[in-house]
Amino acid sequence: MKRIVFSVFVSMLVIFFIMTMGLIGCKAEKETTAAAEETAQETSVQTAAETSAQATEETKKDIFAEPTELTFWWYGEEDSPGFTKYVEATCAAYNELHPNITVTPVHQASDVVVPNFLAAAEAKSGPDIATVWYGIYNFEQVWAGNVAPISDYVDQEELSHWIGNSLAEYDGKIWSSDLYDFSFVILYYKDHFKDAGLDPEKPPVTWDEFMDASKKLKAAGHDPFAAGFSSGWMFPLLTYYIYPQYLTFDQIKECVAGERHFDDPEFVEVWKKIAEYAQAGYFLESAASIDFVDSWFEWRSGNATICPLPSATAITWIEELGTDKVGIMNFPQLTDKPVDWVPVAPVAEFITSWSPNKELAADFLVYMHTEESMNRMVDVMDGKCFPPDDRFDVNKIGNPLKRQIAELTYSGFKNGTFFTDAVIPYAPMGEGMIPVGQLLILGDLSPEDAATQMEAATVEWRNLNPEVLETYKVWAGIK
Repeated sequence: MKRIVFSVFVSMLVIFFIMTMGLIGCKAEKETTAAAEETAQETSVQTAAETSAQATEETKKDIFAEPTELTFWWYGEEDSPGFTKYVEATCAAYNELHPNITVTPVHQASDVVVPNFLAAAEAKSGPDIATVWYGIYNFEQVWAGNVAPISDYVDQEELSHWIGNSLAEYDGKIWSSDLYDFSFVILYYKDHFKDAGLDPEKPPVTWDEFMDASKKLKAAGHDPFAAGFSSGWMFPLLTYYIYPQYLTFDQIKECVAGERHFDDPEFVEVWKKIAEYAQAGYFLESAASIDFVDSWFEWRSGNATICPLPSATAITWIEELGTDKVGIMNFPQLTDKPVDWVPVAPVAEFITSWSPNKELAADFLVYMHTEESMNRMVDVMDGKCFPPDDRFDVNKIGNPLKRQIAELTYSGFKNGTFFTDAVIPYAPMGEGMIPVGQLLILGDLSPEDAATQMEAATVEWRNLNPEVLETYKVWAGIK
């Protein structure tokens, strides 16, 4: 009996052992299978990533593989004399990096920047990279289908460092890259102030002080303010200082869109201030017959006391004349808000929609944001032009005066004190503000009539461009 019981017990142990080992075996098999599958997945992902990276690298290599010429239209020599040297040196350096690639720079003078590009866009030929200055000038070409979005070819991390993006973004994309950033700085002759019995170290702050100082300068035999209105762009330049004192950029956009009007009282005030100064005879005597660039050289010759100048030109002439002879002043304050800023703008470059080399064009624009290229700009331009990138250390500009102007310029980009024509389309400028401003200066129009004609030119633009108007409203955030 005991033997039977013992046999049964042994049999049960054997069965239990077999079942247990079976379960363990199944579990081990499952774990082995899972591990194998996981390893296979990791290998697959790793292989896919490596393949993708390899494909990306091969694609990048491909754009440099064949002999290619990029045509690069740029603007800036007039505002920043000597900038041609930087552009040529940068194109040559890029060719050294990529021997098959030749970048051919073609400077566009201020009076042909827009007309030349419009002709190129009509023919769908010419530049791979081009400019029509900045802001709305560029966006009109974006909306016309003449520009390729640069953010399709440049990653977001890189783009995040470009400080001019607020004037380059539309529909969730970035459409241009700044060549350089600049501002307008007002200089004055200290000895002229002494001649007029004014304190050379305390330029006027308010509009009343400015008018009084101008009266005394005129009496002392000096034309107070250098200006040139023959080409018309002097008047927009003055609005860069006056509009922001009365209006926000959103309010200016609302005027373009028809939500406000350019003949509303606050806009008329802009025309009144300029007319008041002109009627008092305080602009350069030859102002009506010369353009605004000519007026800079009239000032340099000592024929006027006060002059707004592009930052690079201002720095050059301060160096030549000396800080004992020349000072920096702000535009007079028109409201209770202090004027502690300067108007700023980028020179923005974009990729043309017809370029067969868009990836290559984008790579060249990114190259201009490299530390090597930014340092080259500062070296070649001797700290007179400012790289458009937040990775640039302004302390690399050793001269305190140049660094001061650089900091003012970067502050303008941060605070958005852009040139007002960055948000006003070309037609209302070219058919409204510019010719109307000339008539106002000549005394042939009242401020009220000037404002009315500016509004009429804007209404005509809206009527002729209904689709562009709707796109403008989207860009301006107007529903």
